[in-house]
Amino acid sequence: MKPLLAAFALSSVFAAFVGQSTPPAALATGAAALKKAPGLSAKFTVIRPGGEAIQGTLLYGKPGHFRIETQDRAIVSDGTNQWTLDKKANSYVEGKASLAPTSEDDVWPWATFFAEEPFKGAQSFTAGAKRMIKANAVQEWKVKYADREATLYVDQKTGEFRGGQIVRGPKETLIVASELAVLAEAPAADKFAFQPMGAKKQEAAAPAAGATFAMVQPILNMSCVGCHNGPGGKAGVDLSSLQAILRSPGLVTPGDPDNSGLVSVVSGPRPRMPRGGSPLSAAQVATLRDWIKAGAK
Repeated sequence: MKPLLAAFALSSVFAAFVGQSTPPAALATGAAALKKAPGLSAKFTVIRPGGEAIQGTLLYGKPGHFRIETQDRAIVSDGTNQWTLDKKANSYVEGKASLAPTSEDDVWPWATFFAEEPFKGAQSFTAGAKRMIKANAVQEWKVKYADREATLYVDQKTGEFRGGQIVRGPKETLIVASELAVLAEAPAADKFAFQPMGAKKQEAAAPAAGATFAMVQPILNMSCVGCHNGPGGKAGVDLSSLQAILRSPGLVTPGDPDNSGLVSVVSGPRPRMPRGGSPLSAAQVATLRDWIKAGAK
C-alpha cells in the first residue's frame, strides 16, 4: 500500500486488471451523470506531494460557475470573470473565466462536471482494486494519460466519484470526499460572487500577441527539454520538436489551450512543472497559450 493511501487506512481487495482504450461503463455513466447535473457540492481532503493534508470545498453550477476553496487558496468564477486568491499572500488575480482550474489535481475527480469530452487525452483504462473509503465501497479505475497516471474511486452503489489519486513521476496526490452531493438545481448566482475581504489585487500579465513556435521553443528548451528530450523523455513526453509535441496525445490541442496538458502542468497557483525548477512566468505561460490558441503551428 502506498504511503498516501495508508494515511487514510484504506482496506484493499485486489480485483482483476483489465485494460481498455475507451472509458468503461462505470466511468462513462458517472461522467454523464455529472455532466447532466445542474450543480455539485463537496467537502474533501487532499494530500499533496510532500504529505501536506489540506481541507477543501467545492461548489459547481452551470453554466461555468465554480468556487474551489482550500486552506491556502480560492478560485472563483461567475461564468464571465474569474478570481484566484492566494490566501497566504493576501492577494488575488482577476481575469476572464476559464474552466482550466477545475481539472487541477486537487479537484480532478470531478472535472467531468464541465468537460465537453470526458477523459479527453486518456490512453487507457484499467480496473483496479475494490476498497473502502470513508465507509463507502468503491471500485478503482486507473486512467493513464501522457503526463500522469490517475485513479478514480467509483462508488459501487451510487456510481459517484468519491475521490481519486494522481501520480506524476515520483509525486502523488490523493483526494477523498467526506461529503458529496449532486444538486437537483443550480446554486444561486450570488454563491459565485467574489469578495476580496481586504486582499490586494495583482495585475495579470497581458497575453502575448501572435505567438509562434519560434517564440515557444526557447521557453521549452530552457525549462522543459532537459527532462523531456527524445523518445526516452520522462513520463514518455518529448518536447524537443514541434512534431514530437503534436504526436503526444493530450499534450497540445490546437486552438484549445484550456484542454492542453502542456498548459495545465505549468499553470495555476501551484504549477507542477518544471519539476525542481522555477515556475514559468505569467508572460511565458501566456505565450504558450497564445501559440496553442492560434493553432499550434
